[in-house]
Amino acid sequence: MEYDPRSFRQPDDSIREYMIKWFQNTIPRVSRGWDTIIFFGGECTLLGKILSGYSKQQYFYTDYPSIYSDIKRNYKNPSVELIDYDTWEWEAKGIWKKDLEDMRRTLCCIVNTGYQGMGFNLATEVGKIGADELFVISCNPESWARDLEVLDETYQLLEQVEIRTNYSVWIYKLAGRG
Repeated sequence: MEYDPRSFRQPDDSIREYMIKWFQNTIPRVSRGWDTIIFFGGECTLLGKILSGYSKQQYFYTDYPSIYSDIKRNYKNPSVELIDYDTWEWEAKGIWKKDLEDMRRTLCCIVNTGYQGMGFNLATEVGKIGADELFVISCNPESWARDLEVLDETYQLLEQVEIRTNYSVWIYKLAGRG
């Protein structure tokens, strides 16, 4: 199934193009044949399509109905959940924990944050995942600094890339400490 670009809306699409190039150049270099890639947040549909050949399975978690619909539209039988990062009510349903042990074999996690960052709840849960590699996309260095304080116990920052057009976006590459 081809990605349908009409389902994606971004104020500055050139950022998207630079992100695509960065992931296309970086992922083949670092991929260890992941069993699973977990995506949180925006750009899930696009990044999932770009990285579809680098894992056996993909899981998508988003708090935006539009992204949820985007994934449903662009994937056949996706594993996608519409969740609330703040209330964590989805954890009580067992959505999160059901496959986590299997996911941990070789796991990559990609989080695209909003301006406010991941926030304490999501950063804590991402820390608990213990992924081999973690990529965080952020447009706000201040919220990223707060997120990194939570993630720092579990992950080590390896690389930081700034993508600049009308505004800046940073991609942070981290590795699990375990």
